[in-house]
Amino acid sequence: MWQEVSIFVVNATKIAWIGIIFVYLIMHMGMNTQKTVPTEPHERAVWVLGQLRLRGESFASISRKLGKSRFAARQAMYQPSAELERALADALGMRVQELFPERFDGKGRRIHQERDQKSRDAA
Repeated sequence: MWQEVSIFVVNATKIAWIGIIFVYLIMHMGMNTQKTVPTEPHERAVWVLGQLRLRGESFASISRKLGKSRFAARQAMYQPSAELERALADALGMRVQELFPERFDGKGRRIHQERDQKSRDAA
């Protein structure tokens, strides 16, 4: 009995979050069929999450496919990571330069440096 109730609550919570994201997308960005990506980082993260949900994905599922922490793809929305940026863009059917234009110059070359392994280990 309790297991059935807990499954119902989990499913209801997922449906509620999907509904919240859908309403946000409609209110703030329209139906967004042209892949207009917001430039503000938090709005872009919400937009990307909404687009992933529409495709049956999430930040955690993208991260897990790469063998990373479930938080890694969400973190890539705020800190550069070429591998995760590419995975997110691929999941959305976009180029990385379209999803993160501020991280590339006019010729499509990366302008923000990623942290190398030594500096990650030192932190």
